[in-house]
Amino acid sequence: RLSMGMPRGVDLNLDSFNLSAIAENSTWAGTVEAPVGAELLPFDSKAFWSSLDAGKDLAAQDTALFLDVFNPHMSDRRDEGDLFVPPQTGLTYQHRLKLLVGEEAEVARKRQEHFFGNTFVADNAGPLFPASWSSTIASDAAAARAKALVPRPDLQAEQATLHHILESSAPHFDQRAEDGARFLVYRVGSLEVRAVRGRDGEMHIGAVYGEGGADQA
Repeated sequence: RLSMGMPRGVDLNLDSFNLSAIAENSTWAGTVEAPVGAELLPFDSKAFWSSLDAGKDLAAQDTALFLDVFNPHMSDRRDEGDLFVPPQTGLTYQHRLKLLVGEEAEVARKRQEHFFGNTFVADNAGPLFPASWSSTIASDAAAARAKALVPRPDLQAEQATLHHILESSAPHFDQRAEDGARFLVYRVGSLEVRAVRGRDGEMHIGAVYGEGGADQA
């Protein structure tokens, strides 16, 4: 079992929930919002996935919760087809799911904070990231280079220009986390640009560093 401090996928913990332990006549009843007047309509696998994909019928907060729980990068529950049983909608169960998703969100936040910070070293990513990201042979040169980098918030503010430049640049560092997020490091001249591309495809540029001083472009 992984410790609380290690990153882990939400779906790895769902065995303790027993998703099959649901009322024999599964309906919309519960804390998940249903269409008006549809409280007694059957809520089977097809209805659940179609509602989730279309972003309808379920309340916005429930849709966001289930999209995180059933993130295809960490969960293969869709492959169960008609055998899939929609999750319980009881208040206690939903609360426990939200706690687990909240833990995952906190790990993701810490990962980005470290990745965008000046202590991140590409070949020694640290315990927040998968072990496969780190080289078995640490590079003193890489660590020294990381310490010498100078933040360039003035250039980071030029988001449109940076996005345009990165469109035609290949990343020097490109690793994907288990939740689907890609952590990217670009080197453009004397600059190092760090970005995270979420599983929705959107890229967030979170840090720009320069070598040798803030007067260098």
